[in-house]
Amino acid sequence: RFYEHGAIDPKGTLRALVRNASGGTQGGSTLTQQYVKNVQVEAAVVAGDEEAAAKAVEPTLSRKVRELRYAIAVEKKFTKDQILERYLNIAYYGDGAYGVEAAARHYFGTTAEKLNLPQSAMLAGLVQNPVMTDPVNHPQTALNRRAIVLNRMAQLGTITEAQAEAAKNVPFDKTKVVPSRKGCITSRFPSLCNYVQNVLIRGDFPALGKTAEARENALKRGGLTIQTLINPDSQKAAEKAVAGLIAPTDPFISTMTMIQPKTGLIVAMAQNRPKIGTAK
Repeated sequence: RFYEHGAIDPKGTLRALVRNASGGTQGGSTLTQQYVKNVQVEAAVVAGDEEAAAKAVEPTLSRKVRELRYAIAVEKKFTKDQILERYLNIAYYGDGAYGVEAAARHYFGTTAEKLNLPQSAMLAGLVQNPVMTDPVNHPQTALNRRAIVLNRMAQLGTITEAQAEAAKNVPFDKTKVVPSRKGCITSRFPSLCNYVQNVLIRGDFPALGKTAEARENALKRGGLTIQTLINPDSQKAAEKAVAGLIAPTDPFISTMTMIQPKTGLIVAMAQNRPKIGTAK
């Protein structure tokens, strides 16, 4: 009923109170309130503020009141479609996938635009508890959650019973899972990538975070475009030249750095051990 209520859902809140009073566990937050919480957590993590991140999720009345105030402001500023889009783009979908586009690519090897019914229903189901319901690590739990979503959709008339049953019979294909690209191991120039990464983490880049740990977290969370003056052709030529002098398995190391004279920026940086991992 996201499109029917405002920043607060009296019916959902009352239902949660009754369920919790009887020994169960159920949240009463609206999707807008969850979006506000996610934004606060994200901002705190990027800033490296652990205290603020903890306060954004603490189970206190003051936090809920503050969250509601923000949610009311969000509902006034954005349309329901805009809020939903923002929520989908920041929500965690388990197994390292943040945002529906990343989740679609990771779990199904497709884009959010091309998700079909069983795929969409699975992603909609796992956001409630992404750690325990992602299909890679908990396939049966994920399928059970998907069935709940499909049954509810049929009950509301958004799909037919036949469509729901057909979607429930579609297995999760693990062969379509695309491993997350982490670190520099998959880079075209891994050693160079690793150098740039270390400069950003250890250097003075307050926009990424106040501490080295915060800057590293910002890099790992993605969403950044990092530009250098590195020229791929020059880099390949430098690596070829260095490799022609000393083999990767040689105990000695050969290096070469090319810079732009007027700026001092690096155009190419090569060594005889260009790959991360073994020296084979």
